[in-house]
Amino acid sequence: MLECHLAQNYDELCSAFHLVYKEYQKLGYTLPEEDISQLRFGIHQLFNESKTFLLKIDSSCCGTGSFVLDSELGLPCESVFQEDIARLRDQGKSLAEGTLLACVPYQGMDAAQISTIIILHSYQLLRCHSVDNALVVINPKHVKYWMDHLGFSKVSEVKTYKKVKNASGILVKIDLEEVSERCAQIQKHLEMFLNTSLNVTNIAPQFEMNHKHVEQLLMKAPHLFHESSDQVRHTLLSSYPQLVLNNENNVSYNKLFPHYTEPSEKRARA
Repeated sequence: MLECHLAQNYDELCSAFHLVYKEYQKLGYTLPEEDISQLRFGIHQLFNESKTFLLKIDSSCCGTGSFVLDSELGLPCESVFQEDIARLRDQGKSLAEGTLLACVPYQGMDAAQISTIIILHSYQLLRCHSVDNALVVINPKHVKYWMDHLGFSKVSEVKTYKKVKNASGILVKIDLEEVSERCAQIQKHLEMFLNTSLNVTNIAPQFEMNHKHVEQLLMKAPHLFHESSDQVRHTLLSSYPQLVLNNENNVSYNKLFPHYTEPSEKRARA
């Protein structure tokens, strides 16, 4: 049985992040901190603007991908493609970024087919959020597939991407308003190949992250905070007022927010 859905609980979310870790490790992209936790995720995944899909076949997770809706936090790729993103925003485009895409061949399905199923499901989700352009950073050697088969176009030149050990990356986008017919054709082709129906319209909402989930993830990846801007840190505290950062996750308010004055009640909790 094949099913693709948004993460329904914390364990499913960690299962997705573990799959990303395993596939990135094969490519030599993981960090020492990630080798300890065996999870790969970014600071944006601590917020509910990030939506994580899981593709399961017979209950085995063989694919995942996260989509980050644009917000005051910006998008993950802006650390490298800031000018390109600014240009799209200046054009009045509503944006989202696909990231943490990982998949493994399973029962006759190759990685390209698995990733395509995830993209088809994400198309419906992003249209519900009125997203104009979906963006993805990909390895330049995969550009032809993403352009010819999925309808993406280039946004940037090839650049060095620090998050994947300085591997080359190129930013591509797809105009969601223009590809509805193409998505329907791709879906029909996959359904014929798989001999099954792909329900890409009835997507149950992702579970809501709370401060306990965030605390658990931070214990596994405290380095994310030390690499983040003050704005991101302040937004995190605003989003999760009950969040407690202390020595258990190797993070303290004084280290993270040297210019931040804590409310007295939050100081007492910490």
